[in-house]
Amino acid sequence: MSNSTHGVERAVHGALDYGELERLGLHPAEVLDFSVNANPYGPSPRVREAVVNAAIDRYPDRECLELRRAMLDYELTTTDLPPSSIVCGNGTAELIWAIARAYLKPGLKTAIIGPTFGEYRVASLATVPGLALQPEQPDRHLVRPAARRSSSGSLPKDWRNARSR
Repeated sequence: MSNSTHGVERAVHGALDYGELERLGLHPAEVLDFSVNANPYGPSPRVREAVVNAAIDRYPDRECLELRRAMLDYELTTTDLPPSSIVCGNGTAELIWAIARAYLKPGLKTAIIGPTFGEYRVASLATVPGLALQPEQPDRHLVRPAARRSSSGSLPKDWRNARSR
C-alpha cells in the first residue's frame, strides 16, 4: 500500500504487514508484534463484563461527559479541574490531529523528535502545508547519557543544551 493518498502523506502505524508476511511465507500467528500496545493475554474479566453490559442500542455521548466525570472522580481526585478541561477522543491519532488543527498555524515551526509515532509529522504537514520540520539528527540528543537524571530525579541544569559527545 502506498504511503500517500491523493498526494498527501499518510502515517504508517505499527501492526503486522500481512502482505509482507505472505511474501516471506510466514503466518501472523508465528510472529510477535512489538510495534503496538497489544495485550497477548486478551482483556481482563472486568473489561469483558463492561463490553457485555455496554449500551449498543444508542449512539454514545459525543461529549464523553460520564467518562470525563469518572476520570475526575477516580483518577484526578486531588485536582479542582472542571470536566471541560479533559479532552477525550477515539484514540491517540484523533487527538494528535485535533491538537494540530487547534494550535498549528502558518508561520509556526514544530519540532518532531524521532523516532516517534508517524502521526505527528503527517498531522503537522497536513494542517500547515510547507511547515518547516527539523530533520532528524541521529548524533544529537536532548540529554547526554552521562547527564541523565541524578539519583534525586532532577535533570542537570544544562539538559536543554546537552549534546552527545
